[in-house]
Amino acid sequence: MTCIIDYQYEQLFETKESQELVKRLKEVPEEYNEKLKIIYEGFFAFAFMWSFGATLSEDRIAFNGQVRAMTKVKFPEGGMVFDYYFSPATLQFEPWAENVEPFVADFSELFSNLVVPTAETTR
Repeated sequence: MTCIIDYQYEQLFETKESQELVKRLKEVPEEYNEKLKIIYEGFFAFAFMWSFGATLSEDRIAFNGQVRAMTKVKFPEGGMVFDYYFSPATLQFEPWAENVEPFVADFSELFSNLVVPTAETTR
């Protein structure tokens, strides 16, 4: 779980876009601490659900309800919690389907090595 949180935190400062996000947050000191708490809560909820819930099969529905009930950052209605990732830019959970890269057919390699990007492969 801590490795996932560390990775998310590093991503917050890795790209120019995310560095600009942090810079914009710091411009309004009154809101900075509150928004930072939301980001940390989202990071924790994401890491928690993938650390403890990813191995579940039969109990995923119950786990889904538990995670939705305990987080302050609310998940969108519909689907399972595993269908969403936390976006620091919007301060909310976004569907994985919106983060899927477009398919580019590259047949220069073996056909069996071809991977079509979907929400499942992006997760």
